[in-house]
This record gives sequence, C-alpha cells and structure tokens, in this order.
Amino acid sequence: MRPSDPWTSADYWFADFIEHLEDSRPRLLKLQRERVEIPEAVEAARDYEHETEQLRRVIVVERERWFAEQGKTA
Repeated sequence: MRPSDPWTSADYWFADFIEHLEDSRPRLLKLQRERVEIPEAVEAARDYEHETEQLRRVIVVERERWFAEQGKTA
C-alpha cells in the first residue's frame, strides 16, 4: 500500500501495520497460549441477554408502529 497524498501516509502506515500484525506468527502463537475459555454458563447468560434485548427492541418497534396506525403518539 502506498499513499497518494502525504496526509494519508499515517492511514497507510497503520493499515500496513495491522496487516503485518494479523499475519505475524509470534502474535498467533501468543493468542493461542493466552486463549481463555468462557464458561458455558456465562456464554448462555450472554446469549440469553442478547436475545432478550433483540426481542425488546422488536416489541418497541411494533408498539410504535401500532401507535402510528392508531394515530396516537407514545
């Protein structure tokens, strides 16, 4: 990657740095050694929280749509 304008050189440098870092063998080995297993209970709780938040948002949208159809405001 080479910049076309001098002011973009930092962006190109950072992109090159990230590309090199992602392909770096020492980094990959370090990530494998430091990998932390998330307990199933914690993962299940996170999934449940995520799903309930998504359902809450759907309900809010449907409620607003219903109010709009009725000609009312929430």
